[in-house]
Amino acid sequence: MKKLFKWLGILVVGLVVLLVLALLIAPKFVNIQKLKPRIERSVQEATGRPLVLGGDLKLSLFPWAGVTLTNVSLGSPEGFEEKSFAAFSEFEVRMKLLPLLSRDVQVKHIILKGLRLVLERQKDGKTNWDFSKAGQTGNKEPSVEEKGGGNAFSLKALAVGEISVTDGTILFIDRQ
Repeated sequence: MKKLFKWLGILVVGLVVLLVLALLIAPKFVNIQKLKPRIERSVQEATGRPLVLGGDLKLSLFPWAGVTLTNVSLGSPEGFEEKSFAAFSEFEVRMKLLPLLSRDVQVKHIILKGLRLVLERQKDGKTNWDFSKAGQTGNKEPSVEEKGGGNAFSLKALAVGEISVTDGTILFIDRQ
């Protein structure tokens, strides 16, 4: 009986080591760069603003799942003088991996480096930080995803531990 428990213990430890190695090695073989156009298109459809991912995307899975983006820029809506609403040299987010499977997002930290945020108000009072009407045209009926059905991604819980902004500037332009 002792031999059985010994071999089961060795098997469990071996599986854990293999799992950790797989989590460390997998990001090296996943070509996350292929997702850049899809991410840019999805953000533009959701916000009505262009997103440019200028640098590389980096993925990590252990000890925290994480993504690092570099040279990112989100444009202003049409009609504004400043073309870029927000830009940053580096964006990093780290979150727990297993809770993601149950739609429970537990973020360890969000780090923005080199943030440049341009807040602009036009003479008519219209602002570039208003996202409430982004992507809406006319009297369109909301889609199944917008109503909360279909394959829309919904969160069960969201917890954020730390948000950090370094080397950031905010420019406020008031034309009123």
